[in-house]
Amino acid sequence: MKIFNLLIFTFLACICTAQENTGGLSSAIQEPVFKCPVSDIAITNQGNAITALAFPANSTVMSSFLLSGSGLYEEIRIVILAFKLLALDNNDQVNESCLECYDFAGSWLSITEGRLQDFNPIVSSMPNTAEAPETANPREIIFIANDPISIDDLALEIYFNLPGINPLEECVLQADFYLQLTFKDSEFNECDLIVPVSARLTLSTTPFTLLKDKPDGFYYPAFKGAVNFKYDVPYNVIAGKKLSYVVYDKENNPVNIDLMGNLMHPMPIVNLKSGTNYVQIDFSHLETMTKNQFYTLEVVSVNNEKSYLRFLFLE
Repeated sequence: MKIFNLLIFTFLACICTAQENTGGLSSAIQEPVFKCPVSDIAITNQGNAITALAFPANSTVMSSFLLSGSGLYEEIRIVILAFKLLALDNNDQVNESCLECYDFAGSWLSITEGRLQDFNPIVSSMPNTAEAPETANPREIIFIANDPISIDDLALEIYFNLPGINPLEECVLQADFYLQLTFKDSEFNECDLIVPVSARLTLSTTPFTLLKDKPDGFYYPAFKGAVNFKYDVPYNVIAGKKLSYVVYDKENNPVNIDLMGNLMHPMPIVNLKSGTNYVQIDFSHLETMTKNQFYTLEVVSVNNEKSYLRFLFLE
């Protein structure tokens, strides 16, 4: 069984070692609100935006939370306290070939970035104790404010890297992990909360389509909001390049920008590699997109060339 665990301050030199201890994690953790015992801080889990990509590219998960509380805080520290990665087939049976056994830096549930209004994010390598930076998997992010501010009704977003999935198998990657959030006020009082997160990543069996030079009568059926397409990247492109794209509604308005030009929410991040990329973007979490409506995906290449995919958001 491929189960991968990390406990705080514990470094696994070879994550491919099979572990039977799941650390008490559940594959179906559902707790809508988590309260701090020494204050009125509350965190509401608003779901995940998942981009499952084929190995060797990394998959990504963006977890969204809503903070509330009456206090003023100057620092929020978030650490991945424990995690489990489980390789399954579509029947939820263990399938070791679904998860390639490579300890690539920054891919085994690493925090890549975060967003919290009026706070400055700093991604740290802690609590990872690896000596070689090329094997580091950052699992801590610290949000710092210039002055103590209210966290009431603030949206928190955290981005994670996960391993790519074997495209030759019908594979599922089940990720379950705990986040520890530490809130510190101006008097150095601290309050800890533990938040469970669960994400299920799969490469859709829906065929990967091709982008068009210009929109035409063709449309792609995006079941459950998943858009799958092949995308070629020149081999001279620097590693770590992200897909540049916009989604427009039928009125030709970007779905994540309001009429005043304000950004309402970020779009899922897609990391690219040189060569052919099998891209899957999950739009099911976006409240500004309506089911059974047509949308147009516009992708801008590194050469500033545009390509398109018209798709129908289906149930």
